Amino acid sequence: MADTDIPLARPAAPATPAAGGDAVSVARQAPSALPEGFRLEGYRIDGVLGQGPFGITYRATDVHLGVPVVIKEYLPEDIAFRQADASVSPNASRQRDVFQRGMEAFLVEARTLASLRHPAIVRVLRFFESNRTAYMVLEFEAGTPLRQWWPQHQQLGEAGLVERLAPLFDGIAVLHASGVLHRDIRPDNIQVRDEDGRFVLLDFRAPGQAVAVAGYAAPEQHERAELGPWTDLYAIGATLYWAVSGRKPPEAPARRADPAAMRSAMECGRGRYGEAFLRAVDCALRLDPARRPRDILELRRELFADYLSKLDGSGIGADGDTIIDGDRPLPKPRLRGGLRQALVPATWPLATKIVLALLVAALLPLALGAWVALSGGRQALARAEVRFVEQVAQGGAGRLAQFVADGRQLTRTLATDHDLIVFLASPDENGRAMLADKFARLVLAQPELLSVTLLDRAGRPLVAGEAAGAGSAAAPQDYRETVAGDDGSVLGAVVVRQRGSLVAAILDEARRDPALTAFMVDGKGTLLHHPARERIARPLAEQEPALAAAMQGAKAVGHVDDLPLPSGQRALAAWAPVTGTDWTVGVSDARAGAEAPLSRAELHIGWGLLVLALLVGGLGWLFARGLVRPVRELTQAADALKAGDFHNATVPVQRRDELGALARTFNVMIDVLRQRERERERRP
Repeated sequence: MADTDIPLARPAAPATPAAGGDAVSVARQAPSALPEGFRLEGYRIDGVLGQGPFGITYRATDVHLGVPVVIKEYLPEDIAFRQADASVSPNASRQRDVFQRGMEAFLVEARTLASLRHPAIVRVLRFFESNRTAYMVLEFEAGTPLRQWWPQHQQLGEAGLVERLAPLFDGIAVLHASGVLHRDIRPDNIQVRDEDGRFVLLDFRAPGQAVAVAGYAAPEQHERAELGPWTDLYAIGATLYWAVSGRKPPEAPARRADPAAMRSAMECGRGRYGEAFLRAVDCALRLDPARRPRDILELRRELFADYLSKLDGSGIGADGDTIIDGDRPLPKPRLRGGLRQALVPATWPLATKIVLALLVAALLPLALGAWVALSGGRQALARAEVRFVEQVAQGGAGRLAQFVADGRQLTRTLATDHDLIVFLASPDENGRAMLADKFARLVLAQPELLSVTLLDRAGRPLVAGEAAGAGSAAAPQDYRETVAGDDGSVLGAVVVRQRGSLVAAILDEARRDPALTAFMVDGKGTLLHHPARERIARPLAEQEPALAAAMQGAKAVGHVDDLPLPSGQRALAAWAPVTGTDWTVGVSDARAGAEAPLSRAELHIGWGLLVLALLVGGLGWLFARGLVRPVRELTQAADALKAGDFHNATVPVQRRDELGALARTFNVMIDVLRQRERERERRP
């Protein structure tokens, strides 16, 4: 396929795995590639997926786990070649430094990807050096590149594209928040996963590599100017321009030289895409980086404005101000006597200083490391918990939407049933019996049905089929559809009633975890379902006003964290609208339960630090006593000498270190003084 055009029709492309690098499809084995069957650090090479200027991408198998993987090999074709022993070597010694710098950039890319976890970003499983080059092992992602997928799915339009872009933008936001740029976003580097149809971002370009593919590279990449999130936004704009117009934009230098070289997205997509969407694409493609959106969130707001404008929403109430009463300064404590002395380190005993110094030296780095690890873990856990609770809410909303859609579809199908139309046009007992039998079998075959009733034009029931216990069912869901004759006249109506208890069953099953609370409100904010039965049919705003304000009129998936509960706990809550209804499914999770693993880890770390403190303190005390005791003995001997008691002025010597030498010197001094005192006493 040409690099610039989207064809009008195209046969289905085979699914390909997520292959990183500048790989392009190759029909045969590349001459410099590793042969099939080659063993590489526990992996078996099964074939070549592609080869680009910076390396080769292989299809491979993890021989230990028996799972498929993708392996990228650093092999810059312009400066290196494959030797007979499979190792890679620069073409000349003068290119060795260039080769080494490129390999280091390749490994930096691998480390960056390995540190990120997001479903919209291809996952790096491992990276290593072998054959005098570097390799990156990526998770196998069965799918189709966007360049091949979009021409066959353009009928999805703006709504379908926006829905798939939202998770991808979340992944890009994670990248940018980590200080990472992709540098090469384009249709070939966005994979459409076969499993769920999600977009997955592939092939990060390491700093220092050549500029990205022409047409998708921002002007600053050509001009070696400062790069930032706005650089990736230009590439996103170029990719969307390709999706809208069928052609990639001209190269940035050509656009700068001739501003008329490219039609705007507004011109190319008018009538097929919303004006806000097309305006956002043109904004992202501005040559001046300062005039583009500064981050992915700003682009997302502008790009999705048309889509979101079709949904009703309401703002969230402002928080109240907290007023601190009292302006008198705290009284300054007065230190006297022993308290003052205890707070002055110069007066502390030497043993205490030694023990405290050892405790600080041993425990402070460990405590700081534990605090950093727990803080990062708490933030990661909070993000994971938000995603989990949102997925639970989406799952429940999706099942309810399907439940409602099935009921409506069944009603519409019955309304066009030939037997019903014939009977309503000319009622007779045979027709009545036949329809009664059909309705009875239908209710029996579908457990979610309570009854099926056929009404005449005046609304009187003519035929009905009911399930056992239908009269005692709570909160049923009714669907009504008019039955029309061949001439379009109204003959009657069919009413299908579903079991309302299935709604509660779906919500209860959606929780997955007993710690979660699943509930549902209607468009007026009234609780339709809640595990606490006494709360049903009451406004949510009366019980949890903060949550009600956040959920009111929600038309998209959302969440709010640090939510105050009536019990005094803090909670996380997420919600998702049920398509085709004014219902909204909510799921809340008490923060204490979500953070229980970290709380246990904090407790274990605290006990570990306490045990370590006792151990270090005990060893420090023994060490300090070994230093303090000789000093104390010297002090006592000096006091005896001052009093003229030469007998008790001798220091016992049991050490051979510097303190022992000091004690021996002191004893020699005492002997000299004692001898001089005797000589003085002998003089007349």
